[in-house]
Amino acid sequence: MDFVYITGTGSGIGKALAEQLLTTGKYKVIGISRHQRIEHPHYLHITLDLSKPRQFRKFRFEHIPTAKKIVLINNAASLGEVKHIGRLKTHSIVSTYHLNLVAPAFLGNEFLRSYRSHEAEKLIINISSGAAFSPIEGWSVYCSSKAGLEMFSAVMEEELQSDGINDTRVFSISPGVVDTAMQARIREADPTEFHLLKQFKSYQEKGLLADSAEVAARLEHVIAFPEEYPSRTIRLQVDGRN
Repeated sequence: MDFVYITGTGSGIGKALAEQLLTTGKYKVIGISRHQRIEHPHYLHITLDLSKPRQFRKFRFEHIPTAKKIVLINNAASLGEVKHIGRLKTHSIVSTYHLNLVAPAFLGNEFLRSYRSHEAEKLIINISSGAAFSPIEGWSVYCSSKAGLEMFSAVMEEELQSDGINDTRVFSISPGVVDTAMQARIREADPTEFHLLKQFKSYQEKGLLADSAEVAARLEHVIAFPEEYPSRTIRLQVDGRN
């Protein structure tokens, strides 16, 4: 049985992906999030708030000598406050960077440290966003933390190649605009802080939001057949019209 660690399994893409993998009977899923929403014989939940380093720095990966494939999916993220720079609360800045960037960097480092000598095929999938490449008003912390995760992924891939490690792949996957709680929060933003509010509301009105279950199915294909994806960066391009 393959082992998949997923952060943010309490809702959204993380929960949908965990449920998708569990239906196949091929995976044991270890969910890492604040809340347990899944009950299944092959699901293990670890309650952690990844916005708090005092909690996540104590986390250690399991010893799983029989695994053929081990996967880490850094999915958990927060939009943070949708406000202009100069009006952001300090605690919001810090906790959002911890969740979106520091925790994935910590987990990626620990994953490689723990499984470097393991003979299993290993995958690290970092959930990215188009916001990593485009400055969006009101999203300074989200955009910059996702951009940082993109660079962390790129350096990790460069170092694996430099070290001649062929059994570990790194992917940076942008799922598109997905119908999750984050989108609901965006639609509640103050229009004076976020001038794209009408545009994002129109995604829901026109049925352009991707379903998290469909995104999960696409992600499962990457996990099952990584050899079909030669590039580190993947844009799923799933939307409500598909």
